[in-house]
Amino acid sequence: TLNALQTITNAGTITSSGNLSLIAGTSITNGADVAMAAATAAAAVQPVMQAMGSLNLTAPQITNMGLIESINSNINIASQLSS
Repeated sequence: TLNALQTITNAGTITSSGNLSLIAGTSITNGADVAMAAATAAAAVQPVMQAMGSLNLTAPQITNMGLIESINSNINIASQLSS
């Protein structure tokens, strides 16, 4: 489990041999920001979030510009904006 009060930003690889849960107070981003994206595009680096078991994402805002994968189970996404 990776838990953050504000943001989780992945521009590389986050993996688990079991279940993987990411919980963030404001956002989860699987991808580089604009400045970093230009630099990594030339290197063809794709951000990866991968679990052998279930992959769980919980945050008000979730952005994916890469690969989110569960090898043997499910991907569960919970994203709710406060009203």
